[in-house]
Amino acid sequence: MSEKTITVNGFPVHYWEAGEENENVLMLLHGAVGDANLHWKEVLPLLAETYHVYAPDLPGYGGSALLPEMSVNALLQWLLNLFDALELEKAVLIGNSIGALPARLFAAAYPVRTTALILVNGGALPNSPSWLPTVAKLPLIGQIVFSAFGRLTNSRRSLDRMIFVKEVLTGEFVQEVQANARNGARLMLGMLLHPLPETCTPRVPTLLLWGANDEMTPLDDAEALKKDIPGAQLSVIADCGAMPQLEASDVFVYQVNYYLEHLSQPPKPNLPGAGMLKPK
Repeated sequence: MSEKTITVNGFPVHYWEAGEENENVLMLLHGAVGDANLHWKEVLPLLAETYHVYAPDLPGYGGSALLPEMSVNALLQWLLNLFDALELEKAVLIGNSIGALPARLFAAAYPVRTTALILVNGGALPNSPSWLPTVAKLPLIGQIVFSAFGRLTNSRRSLDRMIFVKEVLTGEFVQEVQANARNGARLMLGMLLHPLPETCTPRVPTLLLWGANDEMTPLDDAEALKKDIPGAQLSVIADCGAMPQLEASDVFVYQVNYYLEHLSQPPKPNLPGAGMLKPK
């Protein structure tokens, strides 16, 4: 793993990179509760055995500068500019939790830059109350809303609902999550307070990789998302919550490899006797 920083449109972007140079590229987008290292440190070296992997800190996290406006469209432009700065023609996008939403929207807006899409316990379009943008812009009340989002996202109670494998919730993990409370609030409110792009439906191969025991984004959300994205496949990981890359790292890597390997295989011709198979 190499730790690097690149300048994108005058702003520093910090990222992790691993794997030999090849055409199979993964771009990993983390969620709200911590930076790229917190989310991906367990699986990045394993994925790098097959792929060339990038894991950037989203704006405001780690060494990546905060954007002047933290909106969905600004975040998509940031990601497109990052692709260009890294000279990436295209990549498989993997987004976890709230990081799955920009992954989904980028794939919808730029399908030629997206080889495939993997949404991990996230990716549904936000459904915020109509009054929230107005209230959030009020000087005093807006600050209260901002602080409440930070506390809600990063509280121990929220983490307990998100994470099924409690061994993940070390003191160091919780401390780092809470240190990113303001970043998480900015990211979440940026998704909720600004209009979404007109094109929200990705038309690329899509896998929904879901920890079954996530109480914040339950399996029902995955089923609804599957109906929302044409051709999406759903793969469920049992005894696992919102961060399967930490809670079941080997299973997570296996699922990613299996999906992408079979995606790249040419379709097989009809085999003799296939018509004899009857559905149960």
